[in-house]
Amino acid sequence: VMALLLLFSLFLPLNSSLSLQNYFKKKKYRGKIEKVEVWALRPLQIQFGLLLLLTIPHKLLSDFAWRDGTVIYYVSHNTLYGRWPDMRIFGWANGLLSRIITFYTLFLQSTFVFLVWFKRFRVALVLGMLILHLGIAFVMEGLFMFNLAMIPGFILFLPSRETRVFFKRLKKKFKYMIRSFIKICDNF
Repeated sequence: VMALLLLFSLFLPLNSSLSLQNYFKKKKYRGKIEKVEVWALRPLQIQFGLLLLLTIPHKLLSDFAWRDGTVIYYVSHNTLYGRWPDMRIFGWANGLLSRIITFYTLFLQSTFVFLVWFKRFRVALVLGMLILHLGIAFVMEGLFMFNLAMIPGFILFLPSRETRVFFKRLKKKFKYMIRSFIKICDNF
């Protein structure tokens, strides 16, 4: 996945959106920046869609744990992939949490492939996939680099307008947190 990101990034206008160079250019020209065509982004988006589309049948046909919903239970108790030994929470109530997360994963991946192309569902699906891959990184050992490659891959599906709004809100919250921290430190 990382190799695909690097390959396709050869053709992407990487300095056009969230870069320091673009930030200073906006300040200099007062926000009048030329628009970037997204033709180079489409092959990467299609590649991520195909990646998910091809893994869903493989999961369902090759392993019974995906079909009965116990894959999360087995992975969390596996000494090779489980981050913490003996995570009993996935076995409680006859593996209810394991089944919910397993079927959530299958549902999200299968709907993502088809519905991400519609603006109405795009942001919710991308956020769902981000939460999914952060959860995989949290629960499973040894898949950190995979998730590190998948997360920016899903962010590529977000429209630039929503991405800019998200980062503006994040910047405001970060400034608020810094100010609050300084006030707390001043009180001591």
